Amino acid sequence: MNIYHFIDFPGFGTVHKLITELVENYSNNKVIMPINGKIVIDDDLIKKINKEECIIIIHASGRLDSYYLHNYKRLFINKHLYMFMHVSPKYLILKKRDQMFKHLKEFVEYYNGCILTPSKQTTQAYIKYGLRAKTIQMGIKNIEQNKKYYNYIPELSEFYNKIITTCTSHEEIYRKIKGVDRFERLLNKLEIKNLGLICGNDNIKNLNIKCKKFTTHQFLNILCHSKAYVQLSRLETYNYSSLYIFFWIILIRNFLFI
Repeated sequence: MNIYHFIDFPGFGTVHKLITELVENYSNNKVIMPINGKIVIDDDLIKKINKEECIIIIHASGRLDSYYLHNYKRLFINKHLYMFMHVSPKYLILKKRDQMFKHLKEFVEYYNGCILTPSKQTTQAYIKYGLRAKTIQMGIKNIEQNKKYYNYIPELSEFYNKIITTCTSHEEIYRKIKGVDRFERLLNKLEIKNLGLICGNDNIKNLNIKCKKFTTHQFLNILCHSKAYVQLSRLETYNYSSLYIFFWIILIRNFLFI
């Protein structure tokens, strides 16, 4: 059975990377992304999807609006759709996207659908808003066995054996969302700030912990050579999926065999 992943926003970020891995590793996974902020889908593809017994997952980061709902209603007939929310309800409120709750309720009711989230806490939060929701983890089975990420790279060695977190934005609001301030306080309290590394940005102001921007391959290599990955995000949920991929191998390597 095919699984079609629709992404509700342009650009290439964490969600895209996760789904790209699924598409590359499992032939029954397909991804459709918007062009210039609007979903442009080939009519032949729509006819094919509507004839199939398939799963349709719409990945939303908080930008779902009436335009997208209208499109999905027009395109998909008698289908059961899932909405994968990569952010928490508090994130929507903080970003002043409260109207999303109305659109989500409309979506769930129209398609007899369900909200998917990567954590139990986030699922419960959406249920409190009267939405049908359940927890699911997306990831690549046995990706931790990919040995290419364990190669020793001399130019990256100074970043090995660190306690790492991620933040790609300079904006104060995103640093708060990502929990960078929590990360800094934790390492300062434990007096191990020299072991800290914030991946994703070359220079985040007013921090006393090293920050550095890396390519995806460099980051995964550093992750595999890290002491621990710490994600203290206040409101986002999609980082749980990326963490899930490597959690056990890092735990075993760094804490059972130190």
